[in-house]
Amino acid sequence: MTFRRDDQNAEKPTFYDRIQLIQSHLYATTGFTIALAVQLNKFNINVNTLRPGTTDTRVHLSKPPEVRAKMRRPDDIKKVAVFLASQGPMDLTGESIDAPTWGNIYLNRGT
Repeated sequence: MTFRRDDQNAEKPTFYDRIQLIQSHLYATTGFTIALAVQLNKFNINVNTLRPGTTDTRVHLSKPPEVRAKMRRPDDIKKVAVFLASQGPMDLTGESIDAPTWGNIYLNRGT
């Protein structure tokens, strides 16, 4: 299904079309991550996917405050990204990590 901006008569994507697109993107990203992890494991290189979720950034400035209040803050995502970039998760590879959930569960264990 192709949607072009210049075609005024084109049918707009429905909610289900968007969900289908998001799901195919998720599966493609996960598959690519696993394939790279398998190939680069012999060189001791870890490959993971970080899924940030809906994050309160400049893109969402026009949204109502009550909607933005439910979004994650960039600092929450940053904690997970810094942990993954550090030497801590030496045996963590080929994973698709949901940053908000993972950060709430694992990063708060020692506090």
